[in-house]
Amino acid sequence: MDPEVIPNFLADQRDNASADSQHYFITFEDYWERKLWHELTSTLVEFFNQPGSASQRLPIFNTFIKTFAEKINQLKLVELGLRAATQCQSKRVCVIACVQRVLISCLDEEERLTFLSELADKVDKPSSQDAYVYARTAVASVRLQKSDADGAKKDLARCEAILDTFDSVETSVHAAFYQVNSDYYQVRHWTSCR
Repeated sequence: MDPEVIPNFLADQRDNASADSQHYFITFEDYWERKLWHELTSTLVEFFNQPGSASQRLPIFNTFIKTFAEKINQLKLVELGLRAATQCQSKRVCVIACVQRVLISCLDEEERLTFLSELADKVDKPSSQDAYVYARTAVASVRLQKSDADGAKKDLARCEAILDTFDSVETSVHAAFYQVNSDYYQVRHWTSCR
């Protein structure tokens, strides 16, 4: 890789950022050059939590974060990936037929499913099974949105088997698993009542 790719990318992203977010990109480059992975990860999480960062999350993840993904906490990598995945959007509008017909902007579930599946596969290592469960749970959630309850059930079963082997796990991982598990049973109940 050309040594100027990352600095040039960060400079372009800084130029596209709002005035109050531009300082992040200078910090990103400084930490990246000095190989301060923990500090860089913390600053990226802080930036990704800013509402104004939404349009930049996916390009930053794909072009910048992936270059050092192996060097950072894998659970934080998944957290950043989940925030970036919220930007996998299509231009179409979907209609939800419930009691009321509501027009909403619809995420491109196929693009999001691919992105999250690749992220889960990337962290599927013995040392990062908690991160794998976190990412695989997000995959199951997208499968539910795509009306693939059987696929979601398989993902959740795989996650549950892994969670059963842990003595302890981050609260966010458990919360995500139980939320999607609950969503799965609600979908199953709703489809059985039809």
